[in-house]
Amino acid sequence: MTEVINKKALETLIAQVEHLESEKTELNLSVRDLYEKAEKNDTIDIPTVKLLIRMRKKKQNEIDKQKDLLNLYIDALDKRK
Repeated sequence: MTEVINKKALETLIAQVEHLESEKTELNLSVRDLYEKAEKNDTIDIPTVKLLIRMRKKKQNEIDKQKDLLNLYIDALDKRK
């Protein structure tokens, strides 16, 4: 089966995706730089900051469920000692 390919549309799509991928790489480098600068501050714990950022993207009920599970797991491990 032979299909007609719109070469111009395909080239445009590829160029747009490549441009966005390039921008994404630049943004990721900027985020990494921010974390590196923040690491120099002794009062900021980067893993905790990253966790907070991930949690802020979630709905409150998802956060509550995750907290409950974490507490359940911590209690289970504490009882083993």
